[in-house]
Amino acid sequence: MKKSRLYVKKSGLKTKIGSKKNVSGKLPKIFWFIYPVIFILFIQSLAYGSLAKGFVNTLVNPYYFFLTYILTIGFSFILWLFFENRWVSFTILNILGFILALGNRFTIPSGETGLALNNISIFKELNLIENANTSNFIPFIIMLLFFIPILYFIIYLMYPWKHGLKYRKLVAVGSFLVFLIFSQIIVPFISTPKNELSNVNKLGVILFFNNGVFNRENIKYPDESQVNEIMEQVDVKQNQPITKPNIIMVQLTNFVDISRIMDVENDPLINYHNSFNEASKYIVDVSAEDSISLNVEFEVLAGLPIEFHPNELQVRASNTTDGTISLGGILAKQNYRSVSILPYPEGERTEFYKKLSFDQYISSEDSEIGITKNIIEKTKTELEKAVENNKPVFIYTHFNMLKKSYEDNDINQYLNDLKLLDDQIGLLRDTIAASKEPMILMFYSDNLPDLGTDNKIYYDSGYLKNSDLSLEIKGKLNAGDMMLWNNYNQGYNYQSGEVFDLSSIPFLLLSEGDFSMPNYLHYFKYLKDEKGLSKISANYIELNKVLFSNNTNEYKELSKEFGIVVKDVLGPYKYVEGDLKLWSK
Repeated sequence: MKKSRLYVKKSGLKTKIGSKKNVSGKLPKIFWFIYPVIFILFIQSLAYGSLAKGFVNTLVNPYYFFLTYILTIGFSFILWLFFENRWVSFTILNILGFILALGNRFTIPSGETGLALNNISIFKELNLIENANTSNFIPFIIMLLFFIPILYFIIYLMYPWKHGLKYRKLVAVGSFLVFLIFSQIIVPFISTPKNELSNVNKLGVILFFNNGVFNRENIKYPDESQVNEIMEQVDVKQNQPITKPNIIMVQLTNFVDISRIMDVENDPLINYHNSFNEASKYIVDVSAEDSISLNVEFEVLAGLPIEFHPNELQVRASNTTDGTISLGGILAKQNYRSVSILPYPEGERTEFYKKLSFDQYISSEDSEIGITKNIIEKTKTELEKAVENNKPVFIYTHFNMLKKSYEDNDINQYLNDLKLLDDQIGLLRDTIAASKEPMILMFYSDNLPDLGTDNKIYYDSGYLKNSDLSLEIKGKLNAGDMMLWNNYNQGYNYQSGEVFDLSSIPFLLLSEGDFSMPNYLHYFKYLKDEKGLSKISANYIELNKVLFSNNTNEYKELSKEFGIVVKDVLGPYKYVEGDLKLWSK
């Protein structure tokens, strides 16, 4: 009897149950290559909670899509090598996709979606599940229920073609080599015209593998001639400090001075407003891209905007090199003891502050500083040590008192929380008043709170107007508060009410005591004094009180030189600092 036309020869390889299925025709083979497309769309749609957005973000960057596609194929074949069963292999891949999408859905890293594996560690660090709004899960669950049947129907149709062990190894290795060549040669070539790195953060998974596995070999740092051309414009002065005051720098989390956005009968910030009558009050732009993790801490300590970081938009200990320049290291070279006192457990921050050349990181586990009152007690102890050891101290700390968001009817709750914060400021003021040593104190705001649904309270108070342009809205909502004071009357270089970028803090702080400071901070002063720069972010700059979006010539022209300086300071060569070798290790 003749064999049926639909007969399919079975492989002699012993496999686990479920790997074989006789399917008519050759069409099922194509499902091995259709699956990665649906899988990528699955991740993107879950991450955005929208099928339409998932579709757009899957196809918006063909290079990233192709790379992710090749990686998915290669990883699926590797799983197939180990488990010899398409149901088990692709179930593991589906679970991985679910985790990646969940991480991206609730951290919302700009420009990094899909297989941006470096976001997974954010879960534990930010307590995302504990703090998540349950309403955020609804579109996620709907998308999940939509895609799971589709993915498993495709797996059912997959034909276990040529599943010999040798063949599977060749396919897995081949897929990885294609991924390697594409990510390391083709993508850097097309994304870095004229040998300048541009928008590598928007290439998603490429960033992770180049930084995490291949050690940033594709990063093209500026050469010495580029840096020298820029720095010739800057008047660099190496002043020595005339005094060595103790320095306390405090981040007031989710804080905005309520008197700046509305009139209230009872001032909730009496201590803040009355602590130091001669203090200078400034406004700072707190729009650090994705202000989570260590982004803000990096900006205010290193004075380098993360938007121009040569490696990633999410600063972590793992992508921060030893000896990265910061206030901790700058002051340590001027005989300071640098201490961070933060209400967080040991972990990534411990390593992060070591890399920023801090002498000590005091965590909540070290001294039970889970509440602000205990932080102030620890600060007092460090000030006493400074007197005993005749060595000034730089203390960096946080006062965590406020929520990230307040509902429409929660303005009274926000006012009460401000009063609690203000009480702690009063305790710190008393501690400083008791000290006879020269002192600099700086308060600055972290991310501003959301006040009402869609920030309704900002609109109701008149702080925002419906006619405000999108850039103006961003500027106002990113306008935090900052206070700078010293008790030895050195004078101030700027007037109260001036606007600064958050990364200007190191320069402002060091200017209070006429400290020696790195050359790149003098470059920032040049940008402010000569170019009128007051704000810079991934979305806009402010020059002479006029906002320019990132697609304007003004933005592109300034950010080009600015980015070169930042990349050099964080890179391996540090031409900005010349031959002084004072600030880099």
